[in-house]
Amino acid sequence: MSQPIRVGVVLRFKNPAPWRIGWEQLYREHLEYAAAADRLGFDGIWVAEHHCIDSGYNPTPFVSLGAIAGVTKQAKLGTQPLVLPLHNPVLAAEQAAVVDVLSGGRLILGMGAGFRDGDFEAVGIDRKERGGRSEEALTIITRAMRGEAFDYQGKFYNVKGVKLSPSPVQTNPEFQLAVRSKVVAARAVRHRIDVNLQSREEAVVHGPVVAEMANAAGIDPKTIRASIQKHAGFIAGSRAEAVEISKPYLRFQMEEYMVNAGDDPAVVAHANRMIESVERGEGPFTPQEWIDVLNEDAEAVRATGLTPDWLNVTLWHSGMPVKQAIDALEAFAEGVLPKLKRAKAAS
Repeated sequence: MSQPIRVGVVLRFKNPAPWRIGWEQLYREHLEYAAAADRLGFDGIWVAEHHCIDSGYNPTPFVSLGAIAGVTKQAKLGTQPLVLPLHNPVLAAEQAAVVDVLSGGRLILGMGAGFRDGDFEAVGIDRKERGGRSEEALTIITRAMRGEAFDYQGKFYNVKGVKLSPSPVQTNPEFQLAVRSKVVAARAVRHRIDVNLQSREEAVVHGPVVAEMANAAGIDPKTIRASIQKHAGFIAGSRAEAVEISKPYLRFQMEEYMVNAGDDPAVVAHANRMIESVERGEGPFTPQEWIDVLNEDAEAVRATGLTPDWLNVTLWHSGMPVKQAIDALEAFAEGVLPKLKRAKAAS
C-alpha cells in the first residue's frame, strides 16, 4: 500500500481592513483554530510568509509555528513557503531547529524563491538575485538541518563553523521546494527534495518536468512527493449557505493576491482563474464536492509520475469570524476526512 495522502490546513494570519480586529485577538483566534485542526485529526498546519502587507500576512513564520507548537500535539507544522532569498540561511536553520524541538519533531520546511516585489523591496534585497540566493540558501539550510558541521563559501553567503545547537529532533527532516519553473524543478531534483506544485493546474504543467528531470538524473519520480493546495472553497450545512458565507472573503483574498502578483505571469494567471471561479460560485462547497476534487487532485499528481503527498486546504478565509471557520473545520473533519482516508486506503 502506498503512503497515505495527508490533508493539512493553511493559516495566513491576515487581518483585512474590511473586517479588521485587534492584532492580539487575531493571533489568539489563529491559535484556537490551529488547536481545533489538531484535535479534529488534520495531518498538518501550514503557514505562509509575506512582509509589509496591510493585512499582516504572517511576517514571522517561525514565531507563528513556535506558538502553534504549544497548542497542538500531533499535526505536522510547515512553512508554505519560507521565502528563501529574504533570510540568512544559518539563522533560518537555527529557528527551524528550535521549532522542531518545541514541536517534538513535527516541522516540515517548505521553501520557495518568492514572487512578490514588495517582499524584496521591504528588506532591501534585489529580486533579480532570488535564484542565486535561493540556491545557496537551500544548500546551507538542508545541510545544517541534516546535522552536518561545515563551512560554505558562495557568491551571497560565506559562513564558517556551522553546526546547529540545538539540533532538530528529526535526523532526516522533510523538505519541500515550491516549483513554478523549469529552473526550480531542476533545483528540487538536484537537491533531492519534495515539491509543492501550488494547484492542480500547476501540477499538470510542472509535475511532468520534475519527473522528466528525475528520470534523467537516475531518480525514480515516484520517490518525489508532491503537494498541492486549494484556495477557493468552503463547507457548511448546504452548498447555498457555504457560497453565501464565503464569497465576500474569497473575493477579497483573490483580489489581494492579484494586487501582489507583480510581474509573475503564473501567479497572475492563477489569481485570475481563482477570481473567475469565485464569481461563478464554483466549489468545492459540499462534502462530496470536496471528496471528488481532492481525489482528482491526487490523481492529477499521480498522472505526472510523482507521488501525491499533501493536499492542503483553506477553510478559514481572512476576515471570516473564527466560529464560522471552526464550524467548517468540524464539518470537513466529519464529512470529508473519513471518506477521503477510506479512498486512500483502497488505492
